[in-house]
Amino acid sequence: KACHQHVVATMGPEHGTGGDGPAAAGSSERAAAPRREEVPLMRIDKDKARALKGPNGDVVKKIQADSGANIKVTINKEDEEDTMATVRITGDPATVLKAKDGVNAFLKSLVVHHAPASSEAIIRLYDGLRIAAKGKGKGGGTGKGATKFGDLRDNSGLTVVRKADGVDLLGSKADVDKWKDTLKECITEAGMVPAVVRLSAEQARLWTTERVEAVKMSTGAKVQLIRRGKGGENSMLEINGTQAEKDQATAEIEKSHETMSYSESIEDVPAAATRSLTARGTNKLRELEKRHDVSVSIDRKTQEVKITGSQDNVVAAKAELETEIEKVGTSVTHEIDIAWEEGGVVIGKGGTMVQSIRQTCGIEDLQVQTVEEKKKVIIKGSQEAVDAAVKMVEEVLAKAKEAAAEQAERKNNKENGNGEENTKGSGKGNRKGKGKGKGKDK
Repeated sequence: KACHQHVVATMGPEHGTGGDGPAAAGSSERAAAPRREEVPLMRIDKDKARALKGPNGDVVKKIQADSGANIKVTINKEDEEDTMATVRITGDPATVLKAKDGVNAFLKSLVVHHAPASSEAIIRLYDGLRIAAKGKGKGGGTGKGATKFGDLRDNSGLTVVRKADGVDLLGSKADVDKWKDTLKECITEAGMVPAVVRLSAEQARLWTTERVEAVKMSTGAKVQLIRRGKGGENSMLEINGTQAEKDQATAEIEKSHETMSYSESIEDVPAAATRSLTARGTNKLRELEKRHDVSVSIDRKTQEVKITGSQDNVVAAKAELETEIEKVGTSVTHEIDIAWEEGGVVIGKGGTMVQSIRQTCGIEDLQVQTVEEKKKVIIKGSQEAVDAAVKMVEEVLAKAKEAAAEQAERKNNKENGNGEENTKGSGKGNRKGKGKGKGKDK
């Protein structure tokens, strides 16, 4: 008190807390300024906090817009044992009170529905979502259960929470009542243990989308082709449905395998032929497989081609394949004379162009050699593969020449622009006299 009196006496009454001076006016303004208020932290259940945030924070944003207060919902995701979340509301007293009432009203309106499920069913339910998100399941889709559950989670407006013993739905009573039967149906379907038929690599290639769809249509089961392993060696058909549907589908699949289990081989296939048949730029084997409904595999170590399918189809495919092998199995050599500087173009950076031509055309070899101070491209392979490689080399060289000509033209135009007539543009020294060049006006 004594200290305060000393300060007032020293500075004068105009700086004190009383009177009509500036200090008094400032005190009045501070008293009139709105007071910020913060309610004590609200602690609520984590799942309800997720519902309070809503999709993209929509629920909280609406309460903030209606009240004018700021709301921050914090969920500790790292500590799984902590089942509570915090809600902090700040703003003017009136807005804070309105926001708090809005939060409490929302929490009071929430209905929680728990749908029990086994741990296996829960795993399959959520695995189905991941498969659907990645666009997998070409051979039979992801199943209706996964699609319906994804629709529920993404489009129902409800908060869907995965639990150890089931799935919870949080939302308004009307929305929960609308979707709870869908959730039960999804869990029931996911709880059905699928039947599995394991496939060899050859069998996996035979199970086209059309063949899988035919089994689904005739049995009512949900059949999905799952490709695994190099070349599909660990693939399987997964079958879901009632026990009767699964049994019928399994029987049809096994019957198909009996029909398609016939195989024949072609041994000692020339290397030129295997390269031509498997060239990246051609689809000969895939087209033959589709045309005859067979599976064709090539063992590069033994140079053996194996054809699998029904007996009639295998016999027909083998005859066509033998004709093709005879056609492309004889090696020929072709030489192309090129300019010295074109050798690097054909080789490409780090040999990339040579490698691309080999893989695309299925040739045995391609080399750029110097013969008597000249450059030559030497191509070896089947006549068909060599013809394709020659065409590709000519196209590569033509593009390189075109690019070089364009570059030379740009260089020439740039040089002419510094003094000579430039009829193409309006740069320095053109014939219209524009720019700052030394060109002559005409």
